[in-house]
Amino acid sequence: MKQLITILFTILALTSCSPGQVTEGALPNCYQEDQSGLYIMSISVEESDCGSYPLLEVKIEDGIIYPAQDVGCGLESSIWDRAECSTTTQFSCEDATFRMFLEWKLISHVEDKRRISGKLYLTMEELQTGDSCEGWYNLNSRKVRDLEE
Repeated sequence: MKQLITILFTILALTSCSPGQVTEGALPNCYQEDQSGLYIMSISVEESDCGSYPLLEVKIEDGIIYPAQDVGCGLESSIWDRAECSTTTQFSCEDATFRMFLEWKLISHVEDKRRISGKLYLTMEELQTGDSCEGWYNLNSRKVRDLEE
């Protein structure tokens, strides 16, 4: 019995220091609230049949780009990952014309906190015709000012 307890403590000690765990000191110096402000964002097509988008001015609050209020969007999830300085957010939207799904992944640049890059995945369906599209986009942005409180 004593030998079994010794083996269990040894296994516990070895697994608690495994390289898969990230300690507080090993995490990058970034925080979700750093992903807040008014940004100029370029969106380039990676692969899409939804078309392209112009340079946009977007408001980001704690890593979340909220869609316009008139398109009937609901926040499905928002996950902050400090190990990679990223926020992944999903929205489902539906109004009288379209049904959409948006997934934003915003990644802070530790060396320049005014920069955020990332990815956008979207699907869109026109409700009247049933036409749909899907797209993957790359994002690059620079903060132009902080949000007013």
